[in-house]
Amino acid sequence: MPIWAAGSSTERSDGGAASRQSSEDSLEQSHRRPPDDAGGQLLYFAYGSNMLVARLTERAASARAEGAARLRDHRLAWHKPGADGSGKCDIVPSPGDEVWGVLYTLSSEDKVTLDEIEGVGAGYELVQVAVERGDGRLAAAAYRATEVEDGAVPYAWYKALVVSGAREHGLPDDYVRQLEGTPAMRDTDDVRRMMNAALLLLRDEGAGG
Repeated sequence: MPIWAAGSSTERSDGGAASRQSSEDSLEQSHRRPPDDAGGQLLYFAYGSNMLVARLTERAASARAEGAARLRDHRLAWHKPGADGSGKCDIVPSPGDEVWGVLYTLSSEDKVTLDEIEGVGAGYELVQVAVERGDGRLAAAAYRATEVEDGAVPYAWYKALVVSGAREHGLPDDYVRQLEGTPAMRDTDDVRRMMNAALLLLRDEGAGG
């Protein structure tokens, strides 16, 4: 089922045995097709720094949060090498584990922009995942790393964006604590560090009214 219609339910096919490859192929084909109308939107599952509203709307102004969601049988990894030399988030198949994130709707135009920012074809790929929200299951798009680096460590400001986004959307306390326990390193680029810290200030100011 195409995921250009925000909030569409995903149906299990033949007992839920559809292959991961066919799911990814379906997503790729749906993104090659234009949306059904000018208002076509993408349902996007953010699990890293893009969970934070201030972070994502800076990149995709049309982004609207639709609530927290869970991706089962995956774990969160921080091993995607970023252009800045630090580790970025990734989702990795892992039976019995789960990744929490936030569902957003994006316009088709902003989806193209976000693909460029995230580096689709140059470190990330866009795949379809089945996430749970409440009692239902939804098909959503997510970015998954195509390049990984053992031992990669995130910058402290990047980890802070992820943790802040998780708190902003009320993700489970134990999951937030897991994020907080991730090792991180200091970014020696003062300008980059301060620019990203400003996003945290925006979030704090919004929370304070």
